[in-house]
Amino acid sequence: MVKRKIITFIIVILILLEVWYLLPKPITETYQGGSYQLGGNTNFEKIIIDIDGTFRNTLTSDQTFNGTITVEGEDLPVAKDERQLELQFENEIEGSPMMYFTYSVDESGNVGPGIYNYGYIYINKDFSQFTIKKYGQKEEGKSWSGSDGMMITAPATNREEAIEISDQLIESYKRVGDTFERADK
Repeated sequence: MVKRKIITFIIVILILLEVWYLLPKPITETYQGGSYQLGGNTNFEKIIIDIDGTFRNTLTSDQTFNGTITVEGEDLPVAKDERQLELQFENEIEGSPMMYFTYSVDESGNVGPGIYNYGYIYINKDFSQFTIKKYGQKEEGKSWSGSDGMMITAPATNREEAIEISDQLIESYKRVGDTFERADK
């Protein structure tokens, strides 16, 4: 009888832990960070980044963030009410999810579907640090490189701190000058 109670107790604890693991966790944070480029450019613009949403684990250990990530003072060509993101960490292209916004109005005001690619985001497990490789705009489209793309990193008070956080978070790549190369090269 005692053995059965112990087994039942352990099963109940395991079920409660699984439910806790699967519950969405709200994330509402304001970060002090910076925007900068790699390479010879030494600029570091202090910025504020707001994250508001929920983070969820799944039974298959995939992770999803639903919400908004707002860089203060940044003017996106996407209406404020259409800036909802869904970052699916199991659907990684470059070792991190791509940030993109889907919207229904183009630059001319015409109604129709559109996608605004922002860049790649790298986040640690508890959302206390992140870095974004923000696309630059070239004539032929959007891309990222150290010469035209920006890095947005938080929390960071200076360029050196931001670069150190980026190097830690972008594990599958290593920084070489003004770009990142696959770490397994």
